[in-house]
Amino acid sequence: MTTANRQPAAPFDADLFTEFEHSGWQQKANGWYEHFEAVSTQSVGALLDAVEITADGPNAGRRVLDVATGPGYAAGEAVRRGAKGYGLDFSPVQVELAQQNFPQAQYQVGDAEDLPFGNDTFDAVVINFGLQHFAAPDRALREAYRVLRPGGRIAYTVWASPPLVVGFTIVQQAIETHGDPYADIPAGPPYYRFSEAAESRRSLSAAGFKAARVSDAPQTWRFGDPDHVLIAIADGTVRSGALFRAQSPAARCAIAVAVRDAAKTYRKGGVIELPMPAVLASATKLV
Repeated sequence: MTTANRQPAAPFDADLFTEFEHSGWQQKANGWYEHFEAVSTQSVGALLDAVEITADGPNAGRRVLDVATGPGYAAGEAVRRGAKGYGLDFSPVQVELAQQNFPQAQYQVGDAEDLPFGNDTFDAVVINFGLQHFAAPDRALREAYRVLRPGGRIAYTVWASPPLVVGFTIVQQAIETHGDPYADIPAGPPYYRFSEAAESRRSLSAAGFKAARVSDAPQTWRFGDPDHVLIAIADGTVRSGALFRAQSPAARCAIAVAVRDAAKTYRKGGVIELPMPAVLASATKLV
């Protein structure tokens, strides 16, 4: 989440972007787990339902690959539903965390854009809030297509775009108002590209998939302290946290006050509730 993502797509250094993301997730893996688990897990069930790994289904023997597994949420839930769960992430720290959280699944370090698996290996591929972090997401979708068996399904979640995703929006607006939204961090692909239903359908079709479906997945981020928003951004995200830290000390103070005040307006009783919807896309490999 950066304000620059609202601008038209521009060329960027893919290697520099990937190195920046990799280094960042090595440092922020535990912060994401601590601050965003309560919201980023809310659509995992719908994600697996979309690839027909349902809670009451006959899933024994079915192989599910969780790309950009992070803390292992989707791989672990696939195993809980009776399937064989496999997780892959480019961050060894993330893989270690996933192994601790859901040891029944199998994990390895690897590249989403060059999957270390043979053709027609999996019954399902899922990507839970990972696609926005790939330098070449279209290549990752083609790789998912390759490793799926005929009849297999892919599904991914991405954050809805501002202003719907309120937690990110209030930080973005605070930085635009009180700081420098174009601070010097490595450029990357448009963060909210796949939040657009038409773009998800187009990209899935270009990768070879058929019968694409795109739907909204309501999610709510709940917490008590209005300072939690900016703490979570700073400690649990890579690009957004780096953008905040790149601001001047005076700007950081003003941004913190603005985010705190905005979060307070969503208080219901003793709890702050921020809408953080996801977009869920799925499709089938027919041949």
